[in-house]
Formats: sequence, C-alpha cells, structure tokens
Amino acid sequence: MKDTALIIERAERYRVRFEELEWLISAPEVIADGRYYRKVIAEYSVLTPIIELLDELKVCHEYDLANEEQELAVKLLKLLAETERGISEIAVLEMHYTKEAANEFASLLYSAYNSFALDRGFDFEVINKTKFARVKGVGAYTVLQKECGIHEARLNDNFKISVTAIIYPEKSQDVQIDERDLEIDTFRSGGAGGQHVNKTESAIRITHIPTGISVVCQDERSQYKNKSRALEIIYKKIENHAEKKNAELTNEAKKNAQKTAGSGIVRNYDFRTGQCQNSESAQLSAIIDKSGKIEIF
Repeated sequence: MKDTALIIERAERYRVRFEELEWLISAPEVIADGRYYRKVIAEYSVLTPIIELLDELKVCHEYDLANEEQELAVKLLKLLAETERGISEIAVLEMHYTKEAANEFASLLYSAYNSFALDRGFDFEVINKTKFARVKGVGAYTVLQKECGIHEARLNDNFKISVTAIIYPEKSQDVQIDERDLEIDTFRSGGAGGQHVNKTESAIRITHIPTGISVVCQDERSQYKNKSRALEIIYKKIENHAEKKNAELTNEAKKNAQKTAGSGIVRNYDFRTGQCQNSESAQLSAIIDKSGKIEIF
C-alpha cells in the first residue's frame, strides 16, 4: 500500500509514550496513587491496540504481504483517527437552574461529577464552583454527554427542584502546519530602497493553501530575512484562524447541547428514599448515601 510508510510513521509517535506507560503501570509509587494509576491504565489500554496493529503492519510491509498489509493499514488508520479524537476530548460542564433552592442540589451534582471524573482518571478543572467545569481525558466527552439534560430532585413529598446540565465538547486541536501546504513566491520589492530593490527578488509571498491565508514581506533587502519574517507572521495567522474556528465549533456544539438538554429528564433523585433512577430505563445509575452525597456510577 502506497501510504503504509506514512501510517507507520504516524503510529510510531505513540511508541515512546507506550513504553513509558508499560514502566509506569508496574512502578510501586504509581500503583500506590490510585487515581493516577487508573489514569495510566486508561491511557495504556487506548495505546495497546495501536502498537499491536502497528507491529503486525510492519511485518506485512517488510515481507510484502500486500493484501494483509492493506487490511491492517486501513484498520490502523481508523484506530489512529478515533484515538486522536479521544485523546483531545474536553467536555465543558455547565449547571443551570433558576430557583435559589436548587443551589445545594447543583452543588451536590457538581461534586458528584468531580469525583466521577477523578475516579475515571480525567482532569477536572473548576471554573466556577457548582456551575462551570472543564473535564479532560480520553473519552471524557463520550462518557459525560449522556448526563446532558434535566436532573430532578425530590426533597420531600411537596417539594421538587431541577437542575439542567449542559455538556458539550470543547474543540481544542493543536495546530500542525505542513510545509508542503505552504506556497512560497519571490518577486522584486516595490517599496523604498532605490534601484537595489528593483534588481533583486527579495520580496516574499507565502500562501497557506488549505486556508488561503497569505502574507507578503518586502521590508528587508535580504530575501532570507523577509522569508523568516513572513513565516513568523503566517504561523501566527494560521494559529489565530484555528482558534477562531475552534471557538465557532465549540459554540455550535453548545447550542446543540442546549437543545438536547431541554428535551428530557436524565435522572430522578429521591432524597426521601436515598435512591436515584434513570427516567427512561428505571435503571439505578447513581445513589445518595446517608450524608446526602450523590455518587454517579
């Protein structure tokens, strides 16, 4: 397969981290730290199938087993795409309620999600206590998106309150610029500088083909200096473009989550009996302990 070498190169980037994780899962100090150990195990379980497929693909590539090579290359490419999306997952959690009486219930829910995230090996960043948080980790949004919706609590026979959890993915992908996507043109500078600029093609125009962003630099007499400056500017412009795009995609995801959140009840919490039930399946998916703490399974 023509692109096998590129797929192998892409997958090999994970080998160093995989070997590091192999060492970490057997280190006594890591095992002793329960939460960190679970985080290491979660990441190790994600990278293991990549390395296994990679090693199989390399054997097929070496011995020119074309059919097997193509099949494994397709599988590995798909797995890499899924894994890279998962690794970069960030879930934004927002708690919304209108009645002041729901503040305590919102705080309990927030704490429950905090504990749930940490037990799963996710990072839980507190933005606004009881209201906003960012949860980062492998599959963080995939796991938490099911919690998006209305959470109802029955405190006594006559009093029921609700909190709406809005959960959406934050788009935060690193910018990777391939030099092959940059088109570089030289031309004679038309600015100040006398006859010299008219004789030397010192001006530089760089265009990033995927985005169409273009930069021209002709302030210096040196083509090298103009090129260096143009590269610096265009990298910054591409980063700004990516940040703007990520913000637009995140905002769109939030709007979709708001629509989803208003469409149904996720769970009922009965503080009279200490039980919780999923609204639709009637399956117990959380409990309230004697102190009133909520534990999400």
